[in-house]
Parts: sequence; structure tokens; C-alpha cells
Amino acid sequence: MIKNLVAQFFRVTRTLVAILLLNAFLVLPLESADEPTVEIRRISGKIQIDGVLDEAEWQESPSVVNLVQVEPHPGESPTESTKVWLAYDKAAIYIAVRCEDRNPKQIVATEMKRDAYLEGNDNIEILLDTYHDNRNAYYFSTNAAGALVDGRVT
Repeated sequence: MIKNLVAQFFRVTRTLVAILLLNAFLVLPLESADEPTVEIRRISGKIQIDGVLDEAEWQESPSVVNLVQVEPHPGESPTESTKVWLAYDKAAIYIAVRCEDRNPKQIVATEMKRDAYLEGNDNIEILLDTYHDNRNAYYFSTNAAGALVDGRVT
């Protein structure tokens, strides 16, 4: 099942990356007075993995709100709009991300290699803590150039 989820994630990521305008690293805070809101929706229709977020599930309000910066200003509100939707069906988890940037020509996306080191690139990182132990996770990352990075955090 995890293998299928990983494959589905990369199909989603590969096609979405073409429309993403990535900004500085954004993640959910671990602890905050204003806790993040996360909603994962069960879908009954078909999601077309094409990089176009035109299905009804993506037209609804984003699933994740109250994002904060990690870099360059930890804990502050994002300077650019970032929207994240989470959905699932019996076969897959779907993650859609739209990161906007007022100055897209300044986006740094120089790596395209599989499992590239994306530290110097604008990128998005997703960690799935499937054991809910805050120690182990499946790791996925990509940038606007389409680099695919995955692994396990143990």
C-alpha cells in the first residue's frame, strides 16, 4: 500500500510541479497558540493527474491553513500565498499544493536529478509520520524544475 501511495504522490507531484511557483519553505508549526487546521477529504470522483486543479475537490477551500515560515523568518506568516489540499480514496492519498510568487523569475530551481540535494533550491517538502511518533517518517520533496526526492526518516 505504501509503495502505491509513494507512486501516486510522485505522479501528483510530477504534474503539479509545472504549475507551482515555489516560495520559501513553509510548514505547519508543531506547537502554536493558533493550532493549524488540517482536513483530509474522502473523494468519490476521479482525480485526473494532469497538473490542472480543476476537479471539484480542488475548488473547495484548502485543507491546510495557518501555515508559518521556517525560513527565512521562523514562525512568521508566509509572504506569499500557499494552498494545500489533502484528499483520499480507497487507493491513494492525493496532495495538491499551489505555491505562488510575485517574482517568479527569482525562483531558484537548479536541480533536476533524482534524489538531488535541494537545500539551495526553492522547494516543497512533505513528511508523512505514519507511526505518529514524531521520530519516523516518509519524506518527499520537489522543486519547480521537477526534481524528485524521497526517503525515510528514522
